[in-house]
Amino acid sequence: MMHTKMFLVSMTGLLVLASPLHAEDAVEPRSGDDAIVFGLDLFPYVGTSSALPDAPRVVSFNMVGGLSGGTRLFELGGAFNVTRGDVQGFQLGGAANINAGDRAGMQVAGALNTNGGDVSGLGVGGAANINAGSVEGLQVAGALNINGGDVSGLGVAGAANVNGGSVQGLQVAGALNLNPQAFEGAQVGGALNLTRGDVQGLQIGGAANINGGDFRGLQIGGALNLTRGDTHGLQIGGVNITGGKAHGFQVGVVNVATGEHAGIAAVGIYRGGYVYPEAEISDEGLLQAGIRHGAGAFYHSYGVGTQAFGRGEGQGPTLALSIRMGWRAELSEALEFALDAGATALISSGWRTPFSMFKLRPMLAVGLGERLALFGGPTLTLDLANESGNALPEGFIGGWMFGEQVQLRPGATVGVRVLTR
Repeated sequence: MMHTKMFLVSMTGLLVLASPLHAEDAVEPRSGDDAIVFGLDLFPYVGTSSALPDAPRVVSFNMVGGLSGGTRLFELGGAFNVTRGDVQGFQLGGAANINAGDRAGMQVAGALNTNGGDVSGLGVGGAANINAGSVEGLQVAGALNINGGDVSGLGVAGAANVNGGSVQGLQVAGALNLNPQAFEGAQVGGALNLTRGDVQGLQIGGAANINGGDFRGLQIGGALNLTRGDTHGLQIGGVNITGGKAHGFQVGVVNVATGEHAGIAAVGIYRGGYVYPEAEISDEGLLQAGIRHGAGAFYHSYGVGTQAFGRGEGQGPTLALSIRMGWRAELSEALEFALDAGATALISSGWRTPFSMFKLRPMLAVGLGERLALFGGPTLTLDLANESGNALPEGFIGGWMFGEQVQLRPGATVGVRVLTR
């Protein structure tokens, strides 16, 4: 009981020292500055702030919460700190630091750091860091980093980094990185990276990377990479879409770009390119019709047909589906060399696939007027029996067996192509 009385007497004395009646004893202005050396608040306007609410403090202690004109060295608040001016040094708030001006130094809050001006240094918020101005340094938030100006440094957020200006540095967010202007550096979003301006560097999005400008660097998206402008570098994703020119390489299930681009994909869509119908026959009896679609030096071809002859004993007609990627070079107006690689699946009744074929095909095409071309050349085929005991195809020339289910053999393909434009 005696200790409790002594504590209350001591605290009452401190509050009295900070009261308006004794403010001249509690403050010590610095030369050339209106800051006081020390301030103490129980609540805003209960303590030093009752007499000097706009005075900056060199050192400030706020038992529950306090109000001042700024901090020059150190501020501690049991629950919150509120400043109307700039903060320099170290500011620690049990729940929140709320500042109207700039902040330079280190800021830690159990829930929220919010600053009305520019920020430099380290900001750690249990829930969020919200800054109206530009940011330089490191920001760590359990949920959100929201910045109204430009950002330079590292931003780590459990949910999202949202910035109003351009960004340079590293962004890591559990869900979303959102930038309405340009980004330069590395960006990792658990779900989505969304940038309205140009992007340079590395983008990794668990679901998607979406950019409104040009992209230059490496882009990895779990489902989608979408760039409205040109792409320079490498795109890896389920679907890669470039609104402009793709200068570099695309790896995905579907690649889409305007004009010529290089990539590996099951489906390549060349906007502004050509589509040529064609039909072909190969030495193991495959008869197929399809299209070649491309632009410039690169193309995809797709075919559907059947194994018309050369079937093994007991095998009936099968559905043959082919997909290939290739490169071409015009040797003259009427002569073209092409090299492609792809796969063919033979599908029998019950949607079984007795075997699959993987072909490498150097092809020479000769134009017959403006609309037709004959093409053909040797092939090297790897046959794979998908079930033990399945009969592998037999070409005109024998092959080499590797075990019972794998065969490598030479062959040939010839066909005709319609040049639609």
